[in-house]
Amino acid sequence: MFWRDLPQLTAVAAVWIYWSSVLVMVIRSHLRYKTQAGAVPHTAKEIAMWMIWVPAILLWQFVPTWANQAPPWAGEAAISFITAPVALTQTAALQPLRWMGALLAVAAFAATVHCWFFMGSNWSMAVVPSKDTGLITQGAFSRVRHPIYALSIVLMLGTLITAPSPAVAVLAAIHWTMLTLKTLSEEEFLLSSHGDSYARYMKRTGRFFPKLIVPAEAPVKAEPASPKARKSVVKRNAA
Repeated sequence: MFWRDLPQLTAVAAVWIYWSSVLVMVIRSHLRYKTQAGAVPHTAKEIAMWMIWVPAILLWQFVPTWANQAPPWAGEAAISFITAPVALTQTAALQPLRWMGALLAVAAFAATVHCWFFMGSNWSMAVVPSKDTGLITQGAFSRVRHPIYALSIVLMLGTLITAPSPAVAVLAAIHWTMLTLKTLSEEEFLLSSHGDSYARYMKRTGRFFPKLIVPAEAPVKAEPASPKARKSVVKRNAA
């Protein structure tokens, strides 16, 4: 039973709390900062993604709970798709791995909370063209451009380890794909908003994981001083 499988229960609880917290963040953004949080997408690309991604996220809340026992209304084909093989969930030797997956999910949620508060009023679920957002390059963002999305991938990975059914694997693939497409959309927007600053930031950071080798930034070439400035320097040196 789901309620007796502690690794699975822990991972699912982390998922439920994570997305409940996202809802709280949306409300907080409206009430505290008086800004849009992107709960409703504004661009055509993100509207199309939402049509696939939102159902997948909703299924993420429930499908892992069926890994040990399918719901009574499921047919034979559905049961084989949404339940995990008994050998992967009930074998004693694999329980430490499943606990590692559960703890991974909890750690991903905890680290995400830190990132949320670090972003403050700059946080949003989607691109909001009318929102004036700053460029955050400190903390977790100093090496990774999208640490929150990276942690969301880790949360999904923890779910898959504790509830390794074919259905969860498909949801994981959809989630990773949608996150990748979303980052491309956001980076396009941020490049148009912040120009060279964001382009330089992209060169020294990874999308989801830190770059192993960070290229050195080209030194800024100093412009020659004007004749008037050169005379001023000579006078100061002479004094």
